[in-house]
Amino acid sequence: MKNILYLLVVLFFFCSSCGDFLEEYSQNSTYVESVDDLDELLLGGGYLTRNVGSISATGAMAYLHIMADESKEMPVPNSSVSKSDQVWEKMAGFYIWAENPFTSYTGVARSDGEWASFYTRISVLNSILEEAPNCKIKKDAEREQLSRVLGECYYLRAWNYFMLANIYGAAYDKSNLNDGASVTLKLDPAIEDKKFARASTGEVYQQIVRDLTQAATLLEQGSVLESKVHVTAAAAYALLSRVYLYMEEYDLAVKAANKVEGYTLYNLASRYTPGSGEAFLTASLPEVIYTQGREVMSYVHGGTGYVSKTYSSWIDENGNLQYGYIDVAYVMGDSYVVSDELLQLFDANDVRYSAFFARSYQKNYLVSRKYRAAINEAIVETDPITGTPVMPVVEGMDFNEVASIRYAEVVLNKAEAQACAGDAGAVETMRQFLETRYTVVPAIPASGSGLIEFIRRERQKELCFEGHRWFDLRRYAVNSVHKQTIQVKHEWHTRTTSEAVLEGSYTLKAYDNTLKGDWMIPVPEDVINYCFPVLYNFERGNGVVKN
Repeated sequence: MKNILYLLVVLFFFCSSCGDFLEEYSQNSTYVESVDDLDELLLGGGYLTRNVGSISATGAMAYLHIMADESKEMPVPNSSVSKSDQVWEKMAGFYIWAENPFTSYTGVARSDGEWASFYTRISVLNSILEEAPNCKIKKDAEREQLSRVLGECYYLRAWNYFMLANIYGAAYDKSNLNDGASVTLKLDPAIEDKKFARASTGEVYQQIVRDLTQAATLLEQGSVLESKVHVTAAAAYALLSRVYLYMEEYDLAVKAANKVEGYTLYNLASRYTPGSGEAFLTASLPEVIYTQGREVMSYVHGGTGYVSKTYSSWIDENGNLQYGYIDVAYVMGDSYVVSDELLQLFDANDVRYSAFFARSYQKNYLVSRKYRAAINEAIVETDPITGTPVMPVVEGMDFNEVASIRYAEVVLNKAEAQACAGDAGAVETMRQFLETRYTVVPAIPASGSGLIEFIRRERQKELCFEGHRWFDLRRYAVNSVHKQTIQVKHEWHTRTTSEAVLEGSYTLKAYDNTLKGDWMIPVPEDVINYCFPVLYNFERGNGVVKN
C-alpha cells in the first residue's frame, strides 16, 4: 500500500488566520504502509508535548489554575532584581477575567495558541482513523497493535473535545442541550473551504461518549503497553466516569468508575511522612492511570524563586568582621499562591496539607507542591504541618496536571454520582477514600445536600491544581439535583520595589446562561472574523464586577 497520509491537518479555520487557512499545513507528508507508521504518527502528533518552558506556553493550560478560586496574587513587593515575563503580569487578563484574557497587566496582547493546538491534534487523530482501514494486517500482533492505536486515537479525540467544550463552550446543562454554544465538531480530516459554527453542547458530549466507548472496547482488545504515557482501557473508563458525571448520568458514571480495574488509592495517612519533602504527583504514584505533557504548577506558584550572589559583610562566630559573597533568596512578586478559600479547608489532620503544599515567601504564603521541582538550598520552604524546612525528594517523571488522570478522581466521581442518585453507598465510598487522607477520619453526612457538598468539598481539596475546579464551578451552577452557584473574588495589587498596594478586587458572578461568556475563553479573533456570522463569541464583562 502506498497511500499518502497528508497531514495537512488543521489547515482550516481552527488553527490560524482563517483567511489563509489552506496555506497553513505541515510541509511533511508521510507514506503510511504499516501499523508502525500509524503508531509513529500518533506519538508525534496526537499527544501533548513536553515542550513547556513558561506559564504561557502552548500545552500548559495554566489559566485553569488562575481563573477559579484556587489561586491569589502574592501581595509582596517586587525585588529590585530585574526579571522579565513575570507570571502575575503575563496572566493578569485571566486573573481579572478581562474581555481579552490574553492581555497582560500592561495591556500587551498575545495570541491563543491552545485553540490551534487542540484542533491540530484532532486533525492528526482524524487522519489516522481514516487511514487505518488501508493498513494490511498480516499477523495477530499487528491486529492487536492496530486496535490499541485506534483506541488511543478515540480516547485522545474525546479528551481534546472535552477540554475544548469546557474551555471555549458552555457548561453541560441537561435542560438546554440544543444551545448551539459549544465548539465545532470535525470528525474527518478533509479540508473544507467553508465557515464552521458552534455545535450544541449535547452533540459534543454525545460524540465524546461515543469515542470513549469505542476507545474502551478497542483498548481491551488491543496490545498492552506497560507505560503510563500510553492510553489504556482503564483511562478510557476513568474519563468516561467524569463525562457521565458532568452529564448527570449517574448510574452510568458509577458503572464506568467500577470498570477502572488494577488501581488503588495511595494511602497518604499511613505512608506519607509530613516534612519528608516527598513528591506526590509523579508518574510513579500507584494511583496515576495515564499521563501526558509536562507539569506547569512550578511556574504558576513559583515560590521565593530567585537566589543571587550578593557582596555583603557579617560578624563571624569569633566576633570578626568578614566580607564576601553570600546567597540571598529574594522575595519576588512574580507568581501566585494558594487562595484563602482553599487554604482554610486544610488542617494538620489532613495529610494532604503536607503532601500537596509548602510554605514559601518567607514562610508567609502557601504554594502548591504536588510535584516538587528542584529548588536552590538557599531558598527556604517549610512544611505546613511540621514547620520544618523541606527539600524536594522526587522519584518519577512529572506530567501535565490537567491532561492526566488518576484513580482518586475516579473514586470521587463515583461518590458524587452515588450521592446525587440517592445511593447510600456514597458514604462507604467516601469513608474508604478518607481513610487514606486523614489521620482521624472526619464525620460524613448521611445523605442529601449535605453529603453532596461534602463530597464536592473533598473533590476541591483532592484535585486542586489539576484543572478541575474551573469546570466544576460551571457544572455545579447548572446541576439539576443540587445546584451550587459560587462566585469568585480576586484581589489585585500594584507593586513597586518597596511596597505592594491592595488596589481593589474583581468579582466574577456565578455561572448562568446569561453570563456564560465570562466563564469561557473566547475563540481567537481571527477565527471569528473568518467564520462570522456563523461562529461568534458570547459577550464578556457583564458578569465581572470591579471594586
